[in-house]
Amino acid sequence: MPEKMCKKKHLTSFQLIILGFAGVILLGSILLMLPVSSLEKMPTPFHEALFTATSAVCVTGLVVKDSGSYWSVFGQTVILALIQIGGFGVVTVAAAVSLLSGKKISLMQRSTMQDAISAPKVGGIVRLTRFILKGTFLIEAAGAMLLLPVFVSDYGLKGIWMAAFHSVSAFCNAGFDILGTADNAFPSLTGYSGNILINVVIMLLIITGGIGFLTWDECREMAKSGLVEFASHTNDCHIRPDAPGIERKSGEDEETYISRISADLQTSITRIELETGQNVTTFTYPLGKMELWAEPFLQQHFAVTLSGVYGTARYGDSLYHLPRYNITDLHPASEYLPAS
Repeated sequence: MPEKMCKKKHLTSFQLIILGFAGVILLGSILLMLPVSSLEKMPTPFHEALFTATSAVCVTGLVVKDSGSYWSVFGQTVILALIQIGGFGVVTVAAAVSLLSGKKISLMQRSTMQDAISAPKVGGIVRLTRFILKGTFLIEAAGAMLLLPVFVSDYGLKGIWMAAFHSVSAFCNAGFDILGTADNAFPSLTGYSGNILINVVIMLLIITGGIGFLTWDECREMAKSGLVEFASHTNDCHIRPDAPGIERKSGEDEETYISRISADLQTSITRIELETGQNVTTFTYPLGKMELWAEPFLQQHFAVTLSGVYGTARYGDSLYHLPRYNITDLHPASEYLPAS
């Protein structure tokens, strides 16, 4: 009897991103519907909670309820969390959780992250994510500190929350404010139209966040490395006339050989990271060379290892035994591409 072949379907990067945003919006809507989310301790209709959650995640700033006079501190916290997730992007938040928990980011996850933030390449995506997280919290904290004197002067201790909320909202270009009262709903920042400090800080946060970290990171790379990608063949194995090379020397015992090669690899990694400020993520075995003893070292220091085997990788293959094609003058890329 012929066996039925069942192919396991996997969600694409774009499907994961869409489902992630939909899931966050739905969860936010449910939380905003709870009585604890409103000042009157009354449930909020689903369509109003859904609109608010969608607006917060998509950072549009459109509201159907005044954020200051209708929502409780809990409700405002939910809105602020949705704004922050929308500003970061759902995938970036998921990656941040993985990084904080010490988990390794898979190639599929890196590809999804690349699509989510429109990064030009997969390489360095984790470093870019760390840069986004650190930069965001640093700038938002600085903005809150600058807003603090004015809001604390006007609202007392509540001003700390006001400063934090408006700093995050401005940096994420969300347009939400919590300055409304029962007697003066939807005021936005009109009450501070004459306050130079508030206006300048909010404008700077909006511009900085609007430009985006991908642009800031590219500027940093351009200034630092001139858009050059660095790689290392070896550190000391080939550059000197008497260099030993990567082959095991005659009479060299295995322990000495492994120690010598591992030290050379570690030096290469350290030098590249110091010179470029970028994490080294990929290792390529020399053609025809693949040593089992090296695998623990490679898994500790690299995200991906290309083997010496020619071919294409399949979904689910080990990231430390990936096949490859070498593109050279004798073997151009057209040799490996399907005929048009």
